[in-house]
Amino acid sequence: MNNFLSEDAPSRPSPIQLVDDPKARNKASASRPLERGEVILVSASLSLALLPSQKGIRCDFCLALPSKSRKLGKCSGCAAYWYCGPECQKEAWSSHHKKICKTFATYEASPEYSCLADDQKADAVLLSHLIAEIALKSLSSVDSVTDDVPSLSSEPFMFGTFLSLLGHDNHPAPPPVACRPGHNSPSPSELYSRFGRNNFVVHSHLSPIAHGIFPVASRLFNHSCTPNAAAKYIFGRDKPGVRMVVVALRNISHNEEITIPYLDPALPFLERQLSLEQNYGFRCTCHVCSFGSQLARNPNYTGDAPREEDILAIRDTLLNHVGLNLSLPASYVTQALSVVRNMHAMPETLYPLLHKSIIPRISEEFSQASHEGAVDRATDVGHVLLAVYVLVYPPGYPQIGMHALELAKTAYNGVITRTQESSALDNSANEEELLRRAGWYLAIAKHILLIFGPEGDVDSGPLEEAEFLHVLIEEELNNL
Repeated sequence: MNNFLSEDAPSRPSPIQLVDDPKARNKASASRPLERGEVILVSASLSLALLPSQKGIRCDFCLALPSKSRKLGKCSGCAAYWYCGPECQKEAWSSHHKKICKTFATYEASPEYSCLADDQKADAVLLSHLIAEIALKSLSSVDSVTDDVPSLSSEPFMFGTFLSLLGHDNHPAPPPVACRPGHNSPSPSELYSRFGRNNFVVHSHLSPIAHGIFPVASRLFNHSCTPNAAAKYIFGRDKPGVRMVVVALRNISHNEEITIPYLDPALPFLERQLSLEQNYGFRCTCHVCSFGSQLARNPNYTGDAPREEDILAIRDTLLNHVGLNLSLPASYVTQALSVVRNMHAMPETLYPLLHKSIIPRISEEFSQASHEGAVDRATDVGHVLLAVYVLVYPPGYPQIGMHALELAKTAYNGVITRTQESSALDNSANEEELLRRAGWYLAIAKHILLIFGPEGDVDSGPLEEAEFLHVLIEEELNNL
């Protein structure tokens, strides 16, 4: 048994213990009871690379957006990397950029690189960064992870942990890289074999911005389609660089395994299984996937996409099943959302809502209605989408809170629009109902988002938006 310590609190007892597992090599379990919202692990990255869409928008080293006091400046050597200040540029130079600066422009323009998809380009640059770091920092002779754990933030330990990770048995050839490996360094092929199974998509406010290698998290946490924890990323705050923070989404019992999602838990069962098998080399057998195996044989799920009238016919059943009736106090609903739902207890009439077309379709309908200012339609459709999210996501999952916040903003904007367009006094009752509905959604949003906590970009995060919206709603209610 092995305890792992977070880099920000090495003196405190670890909440994690690594124990043997008959299916995986090991599993992380809770060394004591953990409360929802509790930080389980804080770990630095071994290497990072921005997605192409973020180049020139964010700092290539710390991933932060520019601010009034920190402007992005272009590297004069390669004209392809941007930094928010001399500190990040210096750190990047000593970390990897010194080895790739002179060749990167030619590399970026090469046909081999240009033909790659954006995700593949990010992985190609990430592999280049890693090769450069190994050469510049003499990491190639580091042994694999042992039972004696030094500082989680030390690069030798992180690289040793990375080498201990399982790679693909039949991994694809590595993408083109911007530099050659150093003497006695692992080959690009050997390094790349670990990428698919162990890289993370770094996100800000749930929007992907980069790919990153966080070996300690890869080594510790197994996947679950109903995870009790999730990773967020902190950058541009009180410390330079990027840190992964793993947070408990719900209360976790002593000795219970701590799991995170390797992919979006809302993906349809067959897509999840195919992705897990192709990218990670295993088939998930959790109780949700057991239910999915049963579901995959049901014509209500595998048949044609349900029509709008079919969804309307089961709307009330859905809301009652997940406890999202607007007549219930928001405080009652938030408590119900903390309970792990037994998928096998779902009424069969709701199976059509798990069809692969449902979430994309309803999401598009909600976005279109919101954009067109059709508030009643948007809130009705958005409410159904929120219920579907509660149905498919585990308790505390941040996507539930993000959508509830969008619903609250939609209802509030509807009040403002109607106030501006109409001076009729008899419209006040409708305005009050919309405001109270906005407050109801906002209470759910804050409950979920506070579990996950601040993450990503510093400015205008969802928690800040929620607090600002709360003030606006209270002001409008007082003015009625």
